[in-house]
Amino acid sequence: MIQFAFWSGLRTSELCGFDWADVDWIRGTVHVRFVLTRGLEEPEQDTKTAAGEREVKLLPPAMEALQAQKSFTFLKNREVFQNPKSGERWMGPNPIGLMWASALRRTKVRYRNQYQTRHTYASTLLMAGEHVMWVSKQMGHKDWTFTARTYSRWIQDNAPDAGNKAAALWSTFAPSIRMEAK
Repeated sequence: MIQFAFWSGLRTSELCGFDWADVDWIRGTVHVRFVLTRGLEEPEQDTKTAAGEREVKLLPPAMEALQAQKSFTFLKNREVFQNPKSGERWMGPNPIGLMWASALRRTKVRYRNQYQTRHTYASTLLMAGEHVMWVSKQMGHKDWTFTARTYSRWIQDNAPDAGNKAAALWSTFAPSIRMEAK
């Protein structure tokens, strides 16, 4: 579940509402339709925003995590991730947060909340050069400017070669034109 969270960008509540029927193995996508949050009488609710209902492309590490999870829950044809203590669906983000905190303590990693898996996913994609509008759709943000505002503070310092793509593209299309400083 943790590997999948780092490589899919799903919110913790989306991981809780995620069923095997939501996986499109042919297209390599996940259809995010439901969330499960603490304190709800009904087990599943619609996503946080209209943009939250989305298709997320499964990157290879996310696909690997699903393949590894198949042997545990696939034949039940219900939820993908279960609480290993109860063998039942995670009932909201709080129990996952307890498991997460325990895993961090055991590995001696400084505490960060489990939502950081989502932030890591977005910032990794942006630092790798993925288009901000595509990342925004993957994340389920209703507007790409939210994605840009939220993650731009980490991207700027980590891009010492910023601008080189444009320069390389320019030289490919116009190698004979020289830009001279005046």
